[in-house]
Amino acid sequence: QPAGANVNFVEMGEDGCVSLRTYEKGVEGETLSCGTGVLAAAVVAERLAGDRPGQALSVETNGGRLQVGVAETDRGAERYLEGPAEPVFRGTVPRPNLDRA
Repeated sequence: QPAGANVNFVEMGEDGCVSLRTYEKGVEGETLSCGTGVLAAAVVAERLAGDRPGQALSVETNGGRLQVGVAETDRGAERYLEGPAEPVFRGTVPRPNLDRA
């Protein structure tokens, strides 16, 4: 478990799906998902596989399966994420703590 660093471990499956596990600094442990890591893994997988931009790619994380889509624009290929989102924590911060922030 790396301390003080963001690290993504990526596995490319034969079925075309990419699996991703992420450890994040500040959390100092594995997270359910990381949008930046998912997009980076998708770009690398696309290049390694020789696929053309414009094809959706599935990335499996501990938080669920995400789809990375590609839209061609006048600035080149832009990627976007689609997938489930759920609250994983609810809490209350006392006002004095906000004033010190």
